[in-house]
Amino acid sequence: MHQEFLAAQEAEAARVVAEEEQTKRRRQEALEAAEREREATAKAAAEAQAALAAKQAEADRIKKEQDALMVQERQRRIQQELNEALTDEVPFRKNSGIMTDAGPRVLEGVTKVLEKYPFVTILVDGHAGGDKNTPFLQKLSEKRALTVKDELRRQGIEDKRIVARGSGAKGRGGHVFITVHRMNLKQVDFLAATYNDLAPGQAGPQRSFAQLVDNELTPEQVEKKAKLDQKVRMLRNKMKVMMAAKAAAAGELPEL
Repeated sequence: MHQEFLAAQEAEAARVVAEEEQTKRRRQEALEAAEREREATAKAAAEAQAALAAKQAEADRIKKEQDALMVQERQRRIQQELNEALTDEVPFRKNSGIMTDAGPRVLEGVTKVLEKYPFVTILVDGHAGGDKNTPFLQKLSEKRALTVKDELRRQGIEDKRIVARGSGAKGRGGHVFITVHRMNLKQVDFLAATYNDLAPGQAGPQRSFAQLVDNELTPEQVEKKAKLDQKVRMLRNKMKVMMAAKAAAAGELPEL
């Protein structure tokens, strides 16, 4: 009887030990499973974040391409207006950097264009007649460029908006060429909400800078811009889905 009792106790002790070992194994397996799930969730979240960053970078690139297209077209239109405003050559005295009496009148149209676009800086490029440059012709071209700059300043254009240089004799005659040098994009953005293409005193709806540019694009540019707009919309939708997936992986929202 005593031996049977001891055997029963040993068997019970062995059973308890076995159950404890099994419980430990199950607990360890649960911990390992939870760790694997945590790692998988972290990996999914990291992948979602990377994919989101890639989509955002692509959207930013497309947006920059759109902005560049708009600025390029606007600059072309402003240059066209400058060319149309300067219909006559700026008249100078022979071999001199001094304008004739008709000079200021010739530049009045340029002044009006610059007043219309306060975000534009121009380049006044002076030339002197002749096919071969000499120190005298180089100096003459510089004087003529500075004379035009001074006259535009007298007509109310800020000095910082005019860059003057002399290019000497380049076979282009004794002319002064005026081109768009650069545009202050921050000022363009500031004006975008209030830009009005109507003449002063006319009533009408204000149009944004982007809307004005749309009206000036060529058919090919319109098609290209439409494709870029479509890409931006698709990327934005994809980013929304990726953000929802990231939130779901983090346990914040149910996955869409």
